[in-house]
Amino acid sequence: MIHPALLLLAILIGWSLRARPRPASDWSGRWQSALARFLTPFGLLLTSALTLVWMGTPGAAAWQWQGQLAYGAAGLWLGFALLCGLVHTWRCARTIELICHLPVATIAGERGRLIDAPGLYIAQVGFWRPQLVFSRGLSECLRGDQLAAVLAHEQAHCHYRDPFWFFWLGWVRRATFFYPGTEALWQELLLLRELRADRRAALHVDSLSLAETLLLLARSASAPAEPAFAATMYSAGARLGERVDALLAAPQPPSLPLCPLSWAGWLLLGLLPLATWPLHTLAIHGLCP
Repeated sequence: MIHPALLLLAILIGWSLRARPRPASDWSGRWQSALARFLTPFGLLLTSALTLVWMGTPGAAAWQWQGQLAYGAAGLWLGFALLCGLVHTWRCARTIELICHLPVATIAGERGRLIDAPGLYIAQVGFWRPQLVFSRGLSECLRGDQLAAVLAHEQAHCHYRDPFWFFWLGWVRRATFFYPGTEALWQELLLLRELRADRRAALHVDSLSLAETLLLLARSASAPAEPAFAATMYSAGARLGERVDALLAAPQPPSLPLCPLSWAGWLLLGLLPLATWPLHTLAIHGLCP
């Protein structure tokens, strides 16, 4: 019974974490809470599934129906997660390949790839070293201070390696889509990513100009690319309103203080299923009563 119980416990803990309402907190607190609630269920499920696959092969437990059920469920999810990762990687690689065929151009002294389209679009697209991609319409329609604002924002995305980190978060999102609140947490992380880039950009350009440009892009921007590997300034709806309000308020430095003890606790929780490995080995060799 320990095999299905381990998998069920991991799912229930992850379910409760994803279903928790967003805490009323400051920006850094929201970052830590959103990341913990987003990543811990995935870590729990991953380590539980790996543990069950490893434990389910030797011994008589593998041939009991409970063991077979847990082993099969763990194997199916691991296969699904791997497939999600492969598809996600292929889409990212395909996007980068398409971008590499675009002509090289400069905008306000910054080199990038030019999309021959009238809409307003700019983004950092790629992986560890993303490329700046912008449309002809954006370079023609924005004036000097507005161009400086969007470039400062995109440089902030590059500074934080947002396309790289959100590539992996996008994989986690797809592999754990069945948890409640997954999409809401994903949108929260996207919003916090943009707020962080806005804060850093506001250290170099006028906040009012940044907010004005953000509203302009929201009215006439082209549809953004996959946000898991394209960090763009575009926002709409409630996310747009919160970003504008944050820019018009007193600017704050884009720091992200981390609490080592808090993160250590979440990490230990995610790795807890691995602690059953030595116990299972002892049980197989008859060293446990």
